[in-house]
Amino acid sequence: MNTTTRNIDWYTTQFITNSLRHYLKKKGFRLSEPEEQYLLKFDNVVVSTKLLSKEIIGIRGTIPEAAGTEKAVGKNDSSFIEVIHFFVDMIFSPISFFASINGDEGKRCLCLPDLEQYRNILNKLEEYFASNNMQLKVYFVSQNGSVDIIYLNPQ
Repeated sequence: MNTTTRNIDWYTTQFITNSLRHYLKKKGFRLSEPEEQYLLKFDNVVVSTKLLSKEIIGIRGTIPEAAGTEKAVGKNDSSFIEVIHFFVDMIFSPISFFASINGDEGKRCLCLPDLEQYRNILNKLEEYFASNNMQLKVYFVSQNGSVDIIYLNPQ
């Protein structure tokens, strides 16, 4: 990963996406462009395949672009609230999130910056996922670009 990235820019959607793509390629996944139907659920999507598995990974950074660009916003702006809404939608309409899109059997996943607030939310959701027999794979991207994976109610 690019070590010249300024510390304040590591949680951008761009950095999170690039780090995840690098990680997946290194692990032997084939990446493809998302189809339009996936973009309805997420602003930024990576579709990865390996052998017979397919993952549709929704990516959420806390800001869309690095500081100094026109689209830069504050770290505590609306992206954190969007992730909270995403989790609430997922809980209250799990069928729509986890059901196949147009017969596609891809596994839905999520990729987030590795922030304590996101980990706390997921820890609180763990029991809900287990009691409702739901699974979710979450990729966390850290400040140095490394990727950590957690599973809510793994199979």
